[in-house]
Amino acid sequence: MLKHPASWLKVRSEIDDAQTQGLCLDPVLSFRDAAQLPYLEASFKEALRMFTPASMGLPRVAPKSGITIGDRHFKEGITLSISPQ
Repeated sequence: MLKHPASWLKVRSEIDDAQTQGLCLDPVLSFRDAAQLPYLEASFKEALRMFTPASMGLPRVAPKSGITIGDRHFKEGITLSISPQ
């Protein structure tokens, strides 16, 4: 949001509109209130998509016969993982 002030203004406007409807009245936005703000929720999801908190996916061990992924073969027992980004 710091890099996209227009997006911040849209979120701020969404919160202001919700406050006129009796939502988002606490100093810290509750999960229940945030879930009712579609642009804010979409912003959270996009941030997590772009900057995932997980540094590495769950590792998998190649089976006895090994495994071929694309044009590469990985022998039995090798640990494989991918970057979630």
